[in-house]
Amino acid sequence: MSELTSDTGAALHMAVIGTGPAGLGAAWRLHKAGHRVKLFERNGQLGGRMRTQHIDGFQIEDGPTQIAGSYTRFLSIVKESGLGDQLIPASTVLGMLDENGRCHDFEVAKIHRDMARTKLISFKEKLDLARITLDVVKHRAKLDVEDLSKMAELDHMSAEQYGRKRFGHGAYENFVDPVIRGFVGTAPNTVSASDLLWVFAAFMKIQKYYALKDGMQIYAEMACKPLRVWQIRGHTFFVPTGTIEADSKALHAGRTCELPREGHDAAGIESAR
Repeated sequence: MSELTSDTGAALHMAVIGTGPAGLGAAWRLHKAGHRVKLFERNGQLGGRMRTQHIDGFQIEDGPTQIAGSYTRFLSIVKESGLGDQLIPASTVLGMLDENGRCHDFEVAKIHRDMARTKLISFKEKLDLARITLDVVKHRAKLDVEDLSKMAELDHMSAEQYGRKRFGHGAYENFVDPVIRGFVGTAPNTVSASDLLWVFAAFMKIQKYYALKDGMQIYAEMACKPLRVWQIRGHTFFVPTGTIEADSKALHAGRTCELPREGHDAAGIESAR
């Protein structure tokens, strides 16, 4: 983004909406390129779905637990922000519970073998799930993790709608739903059908997976270090039509206050330049 400048060559005033991994990544790159950035979030916590809890000595991820090796841009920011030593190999074993509470393990690198052996789903449901392979192969050229807009043809359906329609209710409930929740970190009815295909395409690709030793939310804390934090108090906003500059002013006109440096429980963020 270093080539993004005004006509006079001066730093631009930029607005980024949302403090999830994508929003933080955009703000980080813009800040490093010398621009003044305001980052806005309507929820009371930074990091989007990346949320980590520490309870009774256990570290619990409320959202995503792993970073696929194919997330090269995300991993580069992790390293640039000083978190390189936080990256550790992540387990690729998925555990799914059946209705009786019994756990069935699936190793991502050997997913086809484990799918054939498992008793979690019926033989018919296994045949239904075989359509995933066909769908991934059909759309593989468009499954770009950096630009899922290439899959706009499926964007009118949620992952749940697509999964139930394409693979049947049994296969969806017993396998597709928990896989989407585990990898994307949210319910399938909140993400696009293209996300569903990307997740299963990742299964079929041999790659490494990583986790952050002190929890995924530490990424948000580190990415915000060079920024000033502002809080929008109880204000749910929308972005009006107009220029970035106009939108930034409209949002910043909301009820805001600067937070203490150690506070990262809130929402608008502005670079300290």
